[in-house]
Amino acid sequence: WITSYDHQPKRYSVGFLGSTAEDDRRRIADMLRAVYDDLRLATTAIPTDEDRSQEGRRSRDDYYRELQQCRIVLSLPGAGLDTFRFWENCACNAVHIAPEMPLFIPNDFLRGVHIKRFSPRLETLRTQIDEILEDDCGSKETIIANRHHLTQHHLTTSRAAQFLNQIHKTFIAA
Repeated sequence: WITSYDHQPKRYSVGFLGSTAEDDRRRIADMLRAVYDDLRLATTAIPTDEDRSQEGRRSRDDYYRELQQCRIVLSLPGAGLDTFRFWENCACNAVHIAPEMPLFIPNDFLRGVHIKRFSPRLETLRTQIDEILEDDCGSKETIIANRHHLTQHHLTTSRAAQFLNQIHKTFIAA
C-alpha cells in the first residue's frame, strides 16, 4: 500500500505524522518547526478510550500518501520503542531516521547504510537532516538499501522463517 505512492512528488523535507503529548515527540517537533519551513509535521493528541478519533488524524491512505511526499521520514518512539510507524517508514521512498533504541531486531538495519540514527541530543538530529538534504545522491542509495533490507529480512515471511528456525534450534536440534 505504501509503495503505491512512490511516485508522489517530494514536497516536504521531513515528515512525522503522529500523536504527541508533553514528551520527547513534542520537543523534537517544536525544534524542527523552529528550524525548517517545509515540514510535514502533523501532531495530534493521543487517542483515549473516550475519544479514539482525535481531531486532525488521517486515514491510513492519506497517512501513506503524505509520508511519501517527504524526503525524510522520522520515527519517534511513542508508548513503546518498537512502533508500527518504524516499519511503515522503512517502506517509504524516503530516508528513514530513528533514534538509537535498545531493541533486539534480527538482521537490524545498519546505521549509515539502511537507516540514519540520532542520539538523544537534538543537535545530532538536525545535523543529520541537514546532511541528507544537501546530499541527494547518498540519500538515494540509503533509500534503496533500506527498502531492500526491509523486504529481504523483515516482511512476515522472513520473520516467520526466523521464528521457525529459532524453534528448530531450541527444541529439535538440542
